[in-house]
Amino acid sequence: MAINAAGMLARARRIGRAPGEAWAFAQLPPIARTVIRERLTYLSPIKMLELQRAVRDVDAATVPGDVVEFGIALGGSAIALSHTADTRAFHGFDLFGLIPPPSSDKDGDRAQQRYEVIASGLSTGIRGDEYYGYLPDLLGTVKASFARHGLPVDGGRIALHPGLFDEGWPLAAPSVQAIALAHVDCDWYDPVRYCLDAIAPLVSPRGIIVLDDYLDYDGCRAATDEFLAAHPEFAVRHRRGNVSLVKSGAVSGG
Repeated sequence: MAINAAGMLARARRIGRAPGEAWAFAQLPPIARTVIRERLTYLSPIKMLELQRAVRDVDAATVPGDVVEFGIALGGSAIALSHTADTRAFHGFDLFGLIPPPSSDKDGDRAQQRYEVIASGLSTGIRGDEYYGYLPDLLGTVKASFARHGLPVDGGRIALHPGLFDEGWPLAAPSVQAIALAHVDCDWYDPVRYCLDAIAPLVSPRGIIVLDDYLDYDGCRAATDEFLAAHPEFAVRHRRGNVSLVKSGAVSGG
């Protein structure tokens, strides 16, 4: 195992990853390395590793509930989550098209500039691929990627909910009794704040919320900080690549 890890670390360095990212890539489970190689996720190896660790931690603590993700893009992190958390239902939410613009002054200049590039049609995808928001049938593309990895989107164990978050979540929420892990990857202030407020009551004690863009965009950081101020039952669990929150309390029966 040590030889394999060392070999993967050397390979990751050869293809140009920074040392920290190369180390993280070498620690990932096979499915996570695969979706990165296949250019199905924008998550860095460090972010993916923290997400996989969150799955490990909620499983080790026997936290009850489903896995939910807001912001699917090409489906890479969703596939990795569904594969690793294979005893839990997965619910994924996305417009499956061009993302809406930032709509709050809390989002800052960087978010506005990024959206201008996207809206102009000049954004590029991972390593020169077509940007996912320009694909004519993104939902079909994502479903095909799930199926290719042995994870059919059947509406039961794995369900994808197209539409704006405030449209898809109210329709899906009645089927989600509890949440063990949530991945919130939706960039701007308004959708991040909506998602956090919407799911907070359903997150189980010792459940985890991972915020992909906390260190990347002002709006995500502002929404998260405001949420933490209003919800003292949540505390920061880590800040490394992404940021995660954990809900206080004891696991039922634990």
